[in-house]
Amino acid sequence: MRTLRCRTVAKGRLRQLNYIRDLPPQEVMEVEPENLSPEAVAPNASEALLAAFGSCLVTGIHANALAQGLLIRSLELELEADINISGSWGTGQFNPHTIGFETIRVSVRLDAESPRAMLEALVAHATLWSPVANTLHNPVHLDVTLV
Repeated sequence: MRTLRCRTVAKGRLRQLNYIRDLPPQEVMEVEPENLSPEAVAPNASEALLAAFGSCLVTGIHANALAQGLLIRSLELELEADINISGSWGTGQFNPHTIGFETIRVSVRLDAESPRAMLEALVAHATLWSPVANTLHNPVHLDVTLV
């Protein structure tokens, strides 16, 4: 078991800086895509989650291809998610509905000299063992406390 840490600091105007290890801060802005303004120079939290999933899945595909001795010439993922934002953050519409992603679609473009069935098995295996994919589709204990 390993513990990962991130410190998130509100900077005003729905902008946050996320500090991970000794890396430069990563900015996130809570501006939804349909309301993007010139100030929206960083991804929103939902877009950052899609990016984390894409990065995790690409890493899993590459690692498993290497383990199987498969040479990947190119690998690209297109991720998109349907999200209902009408009740996000406890504002707006309060009727019961899904909050957050309702569907995530991933299209994998993979160029490798292997039969399609082998590549499909590789992608399925990487998805099954992706920590981010598992966090998205399995219940996770969430402990949020005010200190």
